[in-house]
Amino acid sequence: MNDNASSDIQGIVTDLLNGRPYSHRQDVDSSVAAVITVQEDLRFFDSTFEAVLWQRILPGTIVVADCARRVSQPMQLTFDVIPSPAGVITTMPENKTVRVILVGADHAVSFADAVRSAIAQFDIGAEVRALWMLHDDSRPADDSCLEAMLDAWKNTPMASLLGAKQLDWPGRGLHDVGMYADGHKVVSLVVDGEPDQEQYDGRSDVFAVSLAGALVPLATLKAWDGIDPWFGTFGESRDFCRRICLGGGRVVVVPQARIAHARARFEGLRLRNGHAVDDDAEPADSYLAVREAQLKYAYTDVHRTWWPLLWLWSIVLALGLGVRCLAAKQPYRACCELTLPWRALPGLRGAWRARARIRRQGKVSAKALPTLQAGAARTRQWRERQRAFLDQRDTVILGPLAKAHLRRRLARRWGMAAAAAAIAFVW
Repeated sequence: MNDNASSDIQGIVTDLLNGRPYSHRQDVDSSVAAVITVQEDLRFFDSTFEAVLWQRILPGTIVVADCARRVSQPMQLTFDVIPSPAGVITTMPENKTVRVILVGADHAVSFADAVRSAIAQFDIGAEVRALWMLHDDSRPADDSCLEAMLDAWKNTPMASLLGAKQLDWPGRGLHDVGMYADGHKVVSLVVDGEPDQEQYDGRSDVFAVSLAGALVPLATLKAWDGIDPWFGTFGESRDFCRRICLGGGRVVVVPQARIAHARARFEGLRLRNGHAVDDDAEPADSYLAVREAQLKYAYTDVHRTWWPLLWLWSIVLALGLGVRCLAAKQPYRACCELTLPWRALPGLRGAWRARARIRRQGKVSAKALPTLQAGAARTRQWRERQRAFLDQRDTVILGPLAKAHLRRRLARRWGMAAAAAAIAFVW
C-alpha cells in the first residue's frame, strides 16, 4: 500500500507503464480483458496495477474504470510484448499489443455496475471472451494468477464462473476459498485470518465466489442477464453465483489463483463514498452495509408469500441482536439492527425484481445441490477450527531452540534446589 499515492490516476498508469521491466517470459491472451475499478482512495491502486503488469499471461486489454470523476473522456495507451517460445528460436517472435484504456464510471452504484459501465463505453473487441474483474485493492498475489485461472477454464470448459482464493493484503492469511450455501445465507467455512497452508486447495465446485479477481465469461453474463447492482458490492456476487448454481451452471474456485484483497471498505479503511479514512482516525464501521446485503439475500432466497412473516420475525430478531450489541458495548451496531426492518421496506421493489429473476432462471432448488451445502458436519469442523485458531492466537508458540533452552534452565534450577536441600540436610 502506498500512503503517498498521487491523485492523478493517469500519471500513475503512465509511470507504471514506463517503468515496466522488459521480459520475454510474458505472453498475451487477447481473449481476456482485465477491468480494475478505482475509487477516490488510491493507496492500493499502484500495487494492483503493477501486479497485473507482472503477470506471465497478460490480458489483451486492461481497463481502468475510475469512479471518482478524474477521467473526463476515455484515454488509450498501448505497449508491446515479445514472447519467447520454449526451445530453439527459429523465427522472430511476433509482437503482441496490450491495450490500456482509462474510462470514467462516475455514477456506478456497485463494483459490477462500474465494470458494466466501463466496458459499455468502447468497443471491447470481438476476440474478448471473458472479463478478469479486480478491485483497486485486490491485487494478484503472484505472477501466475491469471495463468492459473486460464488453465482452470481450459480444463473445466463448462464452468460458468471462476473465482480465486482470497487472501489478506500481505498475501499470507486467508479470507475465503469459495463459499457454500447455509440456509438463507452463504458461509466460507474458512477461519478468517488463518495462515494459508494450502489446506483448502482441494476445493473446486462451490456455491459462490468473490467477484474480486474472478474470471467471468461474457457468455455467462449474457445467459444470466448480468449482475444485479441492487444487491450492492457486498451482496451482488452471492446473488449472481446463486442464480448460476440454481440455473444449472457451475461456480468453480481456483485455489492456485491467489488474490491479495485488502477489503478496504469492509475493514473500515475506506468510506462508503470511496474516500480514504485518515490514519489517525477510527476505522469506519461497515456493519450496516454488510447486514443490509445479508438481509437482501435472505429476502430474495424465499418465496414472496413468506415476506410478511419474515419481516415480522426480523423485528423480533432486531430487538434481540440490538440488546446483544448493547451488552457488547457496540451502540452503533445496536442502532443498525433496530433500524434494519424499516430500512428493508423501501427496497421491496428491488427485491421483487430480484426474486422474479431467480424464479425465472432457476431450474433446481439449493437443497438439490448437497455438495454445495455447508452441512452440519462441515459447520461443526469449521467452528472447532475457529475456536482453536482464536485460542492459538492468544498463545505464544515456542520454537525448538526456545523449548530446549527452557528445559536446560528448568534442569539447572532443579539441580540447584536439590543441592541446596542436600546441604541443608547435612547441616
